[in-house]
Amino acid sequence: MQVILRLIVISASIMFITGCVSFSPLKNINDQAIERKLSEEQVKEAIHSGIEAAGWTIEKEEPGKILASYSVRVHTVAVNIRYTKSDYSINYAYSNNMKIHCSDKEKEKGVMITKWPEESCGGADPKLIHAAYQKWVDNLISEIDATFGLTDT
Repeated sequence: MQVILRLIVISASIMFITGCVSFSPLKNINDQAIERKLSEEQVKEAIHSGIEAAGWTIEKEEPGKILASYSVRVHTVAVNIRYTKSDYSINYAYSNNMKIHCSDKEKEKGVMITKWPEESCGGADPKLIHAAYQKWVDNLISEIDATFGLTDT
């Protein structure tokens, strides 16, 4: 009897924990306008400052492009940031341990993927991702936008 009771409690706990993971649609930010007149170098410096202020790390950089990542415990997300002197975009690059869904069908079946998307979604962006992703990206956007107000023209 105690074994059955323990199994019921364990099963209920697992269902509760997995049910608590909230997902949100993966949103990319495209062509976010920069209201001030800045040089491309000033935009780059402001984005660098915003990345640092938000606690993200620059992984790779090329002219007009930055790959930035953010890690918390066992979770990692990364975004591609493209910029010009008049706008910037932030797009999903990859994630690890963020319980992504590549399609609505997978979500209906309860399939959660924690591998890199190029291994799991055929290189496509996931359709849904752990809700923390959007919070972290929104914080990054807020920090970047705040630095544009502090940059001298």
